[in-house]
Amino acid sequence: MEHIGEFFTEEVNKVISESYRENETYQKLLEDYFREELKSERLRVIIGFKEILDSEIEKYGDILKKFKTTDSIIMETKKDLLEAILKLSSVRFIELDHPVGLIRPMEGEGKNGGSKDWNMQLIGAPHAWDMNAEGRGIKLGIIDTGIDYNHPCLKDNVKGGYNFDNDTKDPFDDNGHGTHCAGIAAAYPSSAENLRGVATGADLYALKVLSASGGGRTSSIVAAIDWAVTNGLQVLSMSLGSRFPATAMHEALTAAHERGLILVAASGNEVIGPSFPAFYSATVSVGAVDKNKNPASFTNRDPRVNIAAPGVSVYSTIPGGKFAAYSGTSMACPHVSGVFTAIIGERNMTNTEAENLLYDTTEDIKRHSWEVGRGLVRIDNALKRL
Repeated sequence: MEHIGEFFTEEVNKVISESYRENETYQKLLEDYFREELKSERLRVIIGFKEILDSEIEKYGDILKKFKTTDSIIMETKKDLLEAILKLSSVRFIELDHPVGLIRPMEGEGKNGGSKDWNMQLIGAPHAWDMNAEGRGIKLGIIDTGIDYNHPCLKDNVKGGYNFDNDTKDPFDDNGHGTHCAGIAAAYPSSAENLRGVATGADLYALKVLSASGGGRTSSIVAAIDWAVTNGLQVLSMSLGSRFPATAMHEALTAAHERGLILVAASGNEVIGPSFPAFYSATVSVGAVDKNKNPASFTNRDPRVNIAAPGVSVYSTIPGGKFAAYSGTSMACPHVSGVFTAIIGERNMTNTEAENLLYDTTEDIKRHSWEVGRGLVRIDNALKRL
């Protein structure tokens, strides 16, 4: 296929907003990305198919996995076979298995000072703790680098998971990012530290899709969503992202939301997007604020930001039974995931009802909606509305 990079660029431009189609920096990013990825003669691609997959496709490469929440497969094939694959009557789309990564914590981004639980105070979490609204028994998945399931503030809450990065049953966190996010959402006090996450009674599931270096691929996220749907998870927290939209991930998220899951994603630390999965309509996209309720300097500004939460110098768990303060929309995201977990633990409601409840009970912090969405998440306000 000639001009294959142009083909993939056109496919991306079909699904992003006009502002990014006209953004020279983003278009240069696409050009450079596809040029680099397409240097290899063998590619990992995701192929979407119609109701029945043509068995003939097997002769074009190795099928690595067939997904459940989207009619698509992951395949390794030769670059010069892509045109023939596209011509098969059963094929709907073909895309590269795009890179994804953790939304890296920002170092040196302000110091909030004061108490270690300023973030929980800001969103009204003590009100929830006082009334024992702790999300007990609600299944919360952390799609990230894994979780240190031996951490004294997490070990009793971690109920299972899977390592989609290495295709093993051990989702231990060899990076630290996932453990930090898990603690914000659902840590409980221990002899090591009197630390509380938002929903201290949640059942945590570690869905490891990112490596020790923090990198991964779209296919691992889709596989994790499949697993979450199959295993009855209720809330997914995704402090990760890609600059490149992926049809398979979009379809999987849409299917999961239609099945009742609440999907929460960090909006990104690039100041200007796009970031996926946060910018898909099925997800709740979370921006970051500091202790003064000002938008963090790094938080993405975009109409797709739905809500805001603390994300500057947030103290939480890290592997080895330790603790640290990180900054980023990665830290903001699990606050909202924890709030959802606690809320649906108090009253049975649909995901759409829960989302509207949080949006309707935010605190108006007098900033542009592109920065903070509907406002600062407030679990105390939401619980009072029940």
